[in-house]
Order: sequence, then C-alpha cells, then structure tokens
Amino acid sequence: MISETMFSTQYTSFWRIATPGMESLIRRINSGLYTRDFEPMTIDTPPERRGIINEIAFRYFCNFVKSTASSSGESQHNLLHQAKLEIARETTGLEFDINTETNPFEDCDIFEQFNRFRSKFLDNFFISELVCRPNFKGCGIIDACTGDIIFNSTLVEIKAGDLLFKSADMLQILTYLSLNYAHFSYDINTVGLFNPRVGTSFLIDCRDLCYQVSGRDVSGLVNQILAAISSGEISR
Repeated sequence: MISETMFSTQYTSFWRIATPGMESLIRRINSGLYTRDFEPMTIDTPPERRGIINEIAFRYFCNFVKSTASSSGESQHNLLHQAKLEIARETTGLEFDINTETNPFEDCDIFEQFNRFRSKFLDNFFISELVCRPNFKGCGIIDACTGDIIFNSTLVEIKAGDLLFKSADMLQILTYLSLNYAHFSYDINTVGLFNPRVGTSFLIDCRDLCYQVSGRDVSGLVNQILAAISSGEISR
C-alpha cells in the first residue's frame, strides 16, 4: 500500500497519460487565475522548520473547529498544546526527528496562519459546515488517507510552502476525488487549494477540472484512476 502523496508525486508516467492538460492548468493558475486572499506572510521561519510549523498551525485550527462545534470551552493554549502532542505521537518512530516544541518567533508564524484559516473558512461559513481532516477509505494500492477541509461541498487542500501551486497538489486532489467516488463518503462538487503563507487560493468545479486536464467528464477520469490503482499494474 502507498500513500496518496506518493501516488500523486511518483507515478508520473500514469499521470502524463491520464491528465495531459494538468501542467497547462497549473501554469494558468499561477499566472493569475488564483485569488489573492492575504498579503504574503513576512515571518521568516527557517525553511527546515516550515513544514512542522505549517502542520501545527493547521492542526491547531482543526482542534479549534472541533472544540467550538462541541462547545467544549477548551482554551487556545490547550488546543495548541494538543495539536503539538498529536503530531508528536503520529511521528514517533520515524527515521527523522520531529521537534514540535516552538519558540516565540515560530508561535507568531503559527498564530498568523491560524488567523488566516479562521478568516478564510469561518468568516463566511457556519462552523457546522466544516469537516476538518476528512477521512477517505483506501482503494487498490492507495491506503486510507486524510484530506484537509471540506465545506459547502468543496474540498480544499492546504499547501503552505513559499512556492507557487504545483501539479502534484492538484493530482493529490484528484486522488481524493477518486477515493471518494469509490465509496461516496462526501458530497464534493468543487475542489481547490489554499496557501495561507503566500495568501492565495484557487477553486474550480470538479467537472471543469476533469475536462481541462483530461478532456473527460468526472466519471470518465476518476474511473480511469480507480481502474489503474486497482489493477496492480500501474506504471511509474
């Protein structure tokens, strides 16, 4: 079994055949199709720490959504501490060390991202409409996995790097769409990307996405993906 991330980044031969228009779409997105939600963050967190800081910020937001929806009354400090503990537990035993302890400078980064998540997703939608970290059942060679946010029939993946959006980001979304299509777990009609660090986002109707990258409808493309991951003969 492999992860959805591995599938979206390493099986390039399959994706070139299935989605020949993906690179063209990504170029158009990065050339101006994106929405400017915020100015780029100016907090200069060291590159080697950005990945873990991004994950803590997002998990902190997810815990806030869960706590608010359940009226548990958890303090902001406890929610942040809980986020760090969750990530530490999940990464125990990995070949590389994950340090979830943060300094005041890194905390500023976390809080800025957290506030952008709140503004982006909670200013315009009821908290009951948000599903944080939705679970997708596995299929074929793809293991069960977790997305980022679903709201109002829209699946959004969080990509908090300093660079522009990448093809692999959208291929990861197509993988989630395919797994969801196989099991019908969620109602998803629109998908998109949000980068809280750079301050940009992009949304697209699933039908438009599939047609633009493959020339096929949603059913045609996701069934091609499902057939490939279920056959055991997919090429990298």
